[in-house]
Amino acid sequence: METPREQYKVLEEKWFPDIGNYFETAFKGTYLPSHDFTHHIRVWQISKQILNCIYNKTQQIKPEIIEQTFWSVMFHDLGMSETVGIKHGHESAIMFQEFINKYKIKPAGVDEILFAIKNHDNKNYNTNDNSVTTPYHILTLADDLEAFGYIGVYRYIEVYLLRGIEPFQLHESILKNLKNRYNHFQLKSNTLPGLIKKHTSRYELGKEFFLNLRNELQTTGYKSFYFVGHIGVLNYLKELVTNKANIFNVEKRSIELIHDAVLTNFFKNFFREVRAFQHKDT
Repeated sequence: METPREQYKVLEEKWFPDIGNYFETAFKGTYLPSHDFTHHIRVWQISKQILNCIYNKTQQIKPEIIEQTFWSVMFHDLGMSETVGIKHGHESAIMFQEFINKYKIKPAGVDEILFAIKNHDNKNYNTNDNSVTTPYHILTLADDLEAFGYIGVYRYIEVYLLRGIEPFQLHESILKNLKNRYNHFQLKSNTLPGLIKKHTSRYELGKEFFLNLRNELQTTGYKSFYFVGHIGVLNYLKELVTNKANIFNVEKRSIELIHDAVLTNFFKNFFREVRAFQHKDT
């Protein structure tokens, strides 16, 4: 029987090219860099961390759970190419069904995959459920953890701005959402001791950013032309959204010209985190 790592490799090598092309077509004309195919790969990387924790603890994990998790993760936010709203799982599930029909494939447990995709965007967590055993549980948790850290800061700001939330108001909603996601992680963490330190640190980074942003807004007020401190990071990211520019294409030189330590440090750490997610050994 293949090890989990061997099964990951088989799935990735076989399907990444076709899924990537499908995403490129679906997102053509849609501006949402935070949730393109690279987002799904990052969530998959975290899902593998979770699967590895389960495997290391039990020394067994059913191959179909890995396959179901893979497909659930790969398609969970594709529906955001149709709607940037909170409820996008239904559209994502339809697009997954279209994909498997197009390629004439029958993944094991299609119903479990569709359930995970359709319901992952429901953040009314069951506080009595501490299990991490199904594709739905793994996807939901991995997607939450990707929202931490510097990548999470960008992800939140981009999506909340696109949902029409005013820049000077978004921090309170984000802090609440972050806390809910972290509480969910804590509920599940007894099963995942190897992930607690790493992702708690990433949560604290995101929380600290938005607390500092709140403090600056209370002290100076919001100025759309201000490119200093955490407000400066917010405004720089807002400019990217306004101009439909891709953060992953930002040149280092253009950041350094701002001459603000908070902003330049944010981008330095942001790209460092992006590179860390690209590391293949999980």
